[in-house]
Amino acid sequence: MKLLLLCFVLVFSENLDLQVNRNDLGDVSSVVVNVFLSHDCSKTKLGVDTTCPPFGCCNIQNTNSIKFNSVSGDSLNIDLCTDLKCQTCNNFPSVKCGSCVAPDSVVGIKFDCNEDVFLRNATQRYKSEFADTCSLYEISGDTCGQSDLDCKYTSFAKAAEPGLKDGTCASQGYTVEKSTTSKKYPVVGTITITEYTKPSSLIDGHSADTCSLYEISGDTCGQSDIDCTYAKYAKLAEPNLKDGTCMDQGYTLEISTTTKSYPVVGDITITEYKQL
Repeated sequence: MKLLLLCFVLVFSENLDLQVNRNDLGDVSSVVVNVFLSHDCSKTKLGVDTTCPPFGCCNIQNTNSIKFNSVSGDSLNIDLCTDLKCQTCNNFPSVKCGSCVAPDSVVGIKFDCNEDVFLRNATQRYKSEFADTCSLYEISGDTCGQSDLDCKYTSFAKAAEPGLKDGTCASQGYTVEKSTTSKKYPVVGTITITEYTKPSSLIDGHSADTCSLYEISGDTCGQSDIDCTYAKYAKLAEPNLKDGTCMDQGYTLEISTTTKSYPVVGDITITEYKQL
């Protein structure tokens, strides 16, 4: 029942498109997050809208996350984070609904607040009644099984299934729901286990649609192999990038490897080569 209500709240918020006048705004029930390729949110929108509850950690663009700390009127206290677990973050204590926040000079993030009485009440019931729900997961082969249960039973669940760990399958990159089963345990009772797999583009840690981009600077050539979905964003961030590999240009001697972090795209490994 707990999971059913939570899923209903989240699905309902995903389909809600009720914009409210900020002057009449009461409690914010959900926040629609849009990422733009401009610091003032005036140019190209990246990806799709993400609807977040106004509390806790919410993943955006599959690479970053936003932690909603508190809401006061039409002002949000948030953390913008560079990971999916809301652990590596910068705080923005007063973000107005409808405003654009620029975490850097490349992108802007716009926050549109929604309100609906039913959704707000359901959200509050979830917060008050199910705040002590813990997620446990276990990875086996190419699948990840997750259970959400009352936190007071986690120690018993772990004793029954020693492979269980705290956290969610999504935090490990398993986001495609595969199946749902139920198992019964002493003390804990019946637990629903939802199995997930990684998106086809991330199976075995490699993208099914991987694109190589390179840039020649001086006597070295830098190459990155990334999901083709993000290739155009990488080129916008680094205009000198071209399609292809360093090897195709005659640079075959690997000399170094570095990692750079970009908005939306995330961490990219850059391998530098020289000519023999």
